[in-house]
Amino acid sequence: MQHVAEVALKAGKTPEAARHFLEGQDYQRSAELFEQVGMLADAAGAYEAAESWAAAGGVYIRAGHKDLAAQCYERANDPETAAKLYEE
Repeated sequence: MQHVAEVALKAGKTPEAARHFLEGQDYQRSAELFEQVGMLADAAGAYEAAESWAAAGGVYIRAGHKDLAAQCYERANDPETAAKLYEE
């Protein structure tokens, strides 16, 4: 999968490359690429898969999913941010 992802990336097919990285379980790289092209919900999901909870929370906020962001911040051991998001 990594090779296919790199080929797609070099061809300028960023969303396709991100999907291949996701399939190959390179979640962090996938998340970064999805975020780069504005596919925020996909990026946040990939950050979650990478267990990058705070990054996932931040992207979920930008995507307008405060409830999911709050859950991620709980997992990131940031109860203050989580509580604030739940209140909103």
